[in-house]
Amino acid sequence: MADCFKSLVENLPFPIIVHMQDRALFANHACAKLFGYSKAEDILSLKSIAYTLGKDGDKDCANYYRNDGSIVECEQIHFPIIWNSFSAQCLILSEAKKDDLLTHKIIKQSYEDASNSRSRFLAAVSHEMRTPLNALINLSHLLRSTDLDQYQDEMVIVAQDSAQELLDRIQDVLEYSQLESGNIEQPLEPCVIANIVEPVIELLRFEAIKKSIELNVNIEPALNQSFMASASALRRIIRHLGENAINYTVFGNIDINISTGEDNRGIILKISDTGIGMSDEKIAKIFQPFVFDIDPVNRSIGGLSLGLALTRAIVRNLGGELSITHNEPSGVIAYVYLPFELEAIETNDQNLEVDETKLNILVAEDNKTNQKVVSLILDQLGHSVTIADDGAKCVEALQTQDFDLILMDLHMPFMDGYEASRQIRKSGNDIPIFALTADARVEARKAAIESGMDGFLTKPLMVGELHAAISEVAHFKMQNNQTQKSA
Repeated sequence: MADCFKSLVENLPFPIIVHMQDRALFANHACAKLFGYSKAEDILSLKSIAYTLGKDGDKDCANYYRNDGSIVECEQIHFPIIWNSFSAQCLILSEAKKDDLLTHKIIKQSYEDASNSRSRFLAAVSHEMRTPLNALINLSHLLRSTDLDQYQDEMVIVAQDSAQELLDRIQDVLEYSQLESGNIEQPLEPCVIANIVEPVIELLRFEAIKKSIELNVNIEPALNQSFMASASALRRIIRHLGENAINYTVFGNIDINISTGEDNRGIILKISDTGIGMSDEKIAKIFQPFVFDIDPVNRSIGGLSLGLALTRAIVRNLGGELSITHNEPSGVIAYVYLPFELEAIETNDQNLEVDETKLNILVAEDNKTNQKVVSLILDQLGHSVTIADDGAKCVEALQTQDFDLILMDLHMPFMDGYEASRQIRKSGNDIPIFALTADARVEARKAAIESGMDGFLTKPLMVGELHAAISEVAHFKMQNNQTQKSA
């Protein structure tokens, strides 16, 4: 984003500054001219600029010092921007001339319109691609549970793997775009780091064995404690960096070391390989997305050349940092720091028995294929299913029948899932509602929770995720039953 932004605004006729609090990160030629300097780089380290940005960088008007010591009063239009995966502020400056200010406001509005268009486009991409994959992945899963001969089973496995690989590629592009625009929150929850990373390590070990590469792993014993962490993010970070090391190592070994920081504060991940290595020039560009060293059609290693850019964006979104350095005599070393804090585990002596009660589930879904898929899955799990074609029918069904759970699509005709949830909550019904949607954007998740939903599931729907959601509802239901009995 930073390089693209620079190329767009470097020679624009109005002054622009990008800053992070009191630190100027970028200024264009017009800004240098306004302040009386020959080059934009000359003003980035000026204490007078840093002082003004720190004091008045968030205001509509500020006084800046020129090179000759005089003061220039500037109107400021500011809006957020992602700069090398960090949140920063962009200032468009004007000497309070009304015509210029109007031009700047038009530019700001154009920027906001472009951001909104991009968000809508990503929502459409997510929905249109993930919806058919939902059917493909889950029907393949159900097909494997039937009586197949070995040849048929192998074909289904290939179809499953290919669909999953396509889903991963789509998810990478969408997630990187969302991280770039600062629209992904990764909540932390108590989890044992060692338990999270070991399954990923085993998958990497399997891939290393296929290439006759030695994989050495050291996980510090302290990581058997519970930390406040993002399990999904940590798994992706290790998987991306580990797969990268394996892909670019022909022979030798890969070492993975995971430890805690000082006083058990933070997680440190170090992955070193003896692969082909990189030049200083390539290391300098390694985190740029979609940059191929050779024609991607002729590469022996596939992918979108997005893995490292996405991984660093994930790391930085968690407040950490990722760097790549040379490994002597060959290969590279990836260093990751994540600020995960140690969390004391609270024990609960009251154990609840596993609830085997089958639930009566209402599914609000307009897509006929998805109706069939989710019905087959829930039927296989032993639950009762009722289908509502849209949000209005979902609300109507609750007036005539009792349900234990609603799986709610978000985008439906006549009445969408958001409005249906609002009406259900307005009526005083506290039935658990889980969104079930192909719209995986963080905005959709926030809107779902704000409308009264309790959980968020995305398509393609994974049977394990659905089972976990249903178990959560059954567990809550059992607790209520026990409370009523004791009362």
